[in-house]
Amino acid sequence: MLLTPRFVFTFYFLCGVIGLAILSLSTAFSQTSLLSGQVNSVTETRGLVGVHAVLTSYSAPITTQYAVSGNEGRFAFENVHKGLYRLTLSHVGYQTLVIDSIACHQQRIELGELTLALSQQALEEVVIRTKKPVIHYESDRFRVDVQAMHTRGDQGIDLLGRIPGVKLDRDGELSLQGKTGVLVYINGKQSYLTGNALLSYLKSLPASDIASIDFLPTPSASYDAAGSGAS
Repeated sequence: MLLTPRFVFTFYFLCGVIGLAILSLSTAFSQTSLLSGQVNSVTETRGLVGVHAVLTSYSAPITTQYAVSGNEGRFAFENVHKGLYRLTLSHVGYQTLVIDSIACHQQRIELGELTLALSQQALEEVVIRTKKPVIHYESDRFRVDVQAMHTRGDQGIDLLGRIPGVKLDRDGELSLQGKTGVLVYINGKQSYLTGNALLSYLKSLPASDIASIDFLPTPSASYDAAGSGAS
């Protein structure tokens, strides 16, 4: 029996690899902040993985950045412009935590440990069903299992819009957690589609043909700065 081929999208962005024009960019970077913190559960001693963090500015134009806590419950927002922000932390089974009036005026801001309380919603009946997790966390990546999502009628571009921290603008510029320069790999091979060509491809690709999407915030040494792909 022939099976429909599945596509595995692997997105990479390179951090601190390209050293061109460092002097000319140093002033611009000094005007932004790195905002970070750690999310803990009130019932556990270790960090809470998979917390969705949303950072929204108060001043116009309103900007929004997204992040997901990693293995130790750590999250971070880079290149945050000076100003006041609201931070929202949410996770299934926990009460949403909102922190208002975070002033970003320093180069590095550490919020420390933040604790999410369990949801106090009363349930008349508890039904436990086994459900395949959508997001899997590994040491160097997190993987979105598309087959565990409801994607009927969706295209690839619709799917990307549903994943926290991923943004594809109208010009086809792809960013991950606010960072551009994302490399796209399809079934282990680098794709050089960008801009409108990438948009057209994702609009024509059924989401049901995608098996999973891997996100690697820190690519291994096997991927060079020129984006030549795996050696």
